[in-house]
Amino acid sequence: MLFFLSWLKRPYFFNHSKTYRLSVPFASGLFVFLFLCVFKPFRLVELHGDNLVPFSFGISVIVVCVFFTTLFLFPIIFKKYFNPDHWTVGKSVMIVATSLALNGFFGWLYSLSSKTEGVPTESLGAFLLYSLAVGTLPAIFLCIVDERVTRKKREKIALIINKGTLEKKILPKPGATILLKSENNKEELIVPISDLVYLTSDGNYVSVFLKKEGGLKERVLRTTLTKTAIDLSMYKNMIRCHKSYVINTNYVKKIHGNARGYVLKSPIIPFEIPVSRNFPKGSLKNLVDNS
Repeated sequence: MLFFLSWLKRPYFFNHSKTYRLSVPFASGLFVFLFLCVFKPFRLVELHGDNLVPFSFGISVIVVCVFFTTLFLFPIIFKKYFNPDHWTVGKSVMIVATSLALNGFFGWLYSLSSKTEGVPTESLGAFLLYSLAVGTLPAIFLCIVDERVTRKKREKIALIINKGTLEKKILPKPGATILLKSENNKEELIVPISDLVYLTSDGNYVSVFLKKEGGLKERVLRTTLTKTAIDLSMYKNMIRCHKSYVINTNYVKKIHGNARGYVLKSPIIPFEIPVSRNFPKGSLKNLVDNS
């Protein structure tokens, strides 16, 4: 049980691509339509004459509408829940289960209100089981294939970037320092720009991590990361790669891509720095120092 709960909490991938979220509903509707027409499961063989095609088309329209709602409208309405940085296996399971349940529910209502001759009458529970039986395996297959294709694509881009040669960066002069001020200008922090490894934010505070013998030293300043990023904008090697991180690219040695996005790796930073999904793909190469 503990293993199952831990598995549900594992980070996972949700494809926010509009192309994907628009194509899946129509592909699912087409699959259901062909499946019902060809195999005639769940007593559909009892439908008279040419009634099978219009009834199956109605069910497929429901499938299209349900998946469009859960994959396209829900992420717009529930932005916090669909945050890709906090997406988990459990959330993916919940979306699939919700979609299948809604398909079963509206399919049941459609069968009750349908005037198509010979439509078999079934209970709501039966329609939920039908939806589960038809949709579970294709949904799992789609999730696995989508994750794998996206991961391979990003791994390939990361490999090209890691092997490529970059234009020489404009670096500050040796010994150059920068003055960082708090939002109310009552606190000041003077740091050597070459020792500045990365910055991260926590509410109204910014943690500044400097290179020191034996590792990193943290200094805290009461300000916002946005203000600090503006102060550092004159330095081409200081890039805001994520809403919570500004990184000195001289310390980044590798970029890694997976289905969830890209991360930066540095021998001096004990964890991977995430790259925002909104970060320009054409600028990814600027995040790695290949010198």
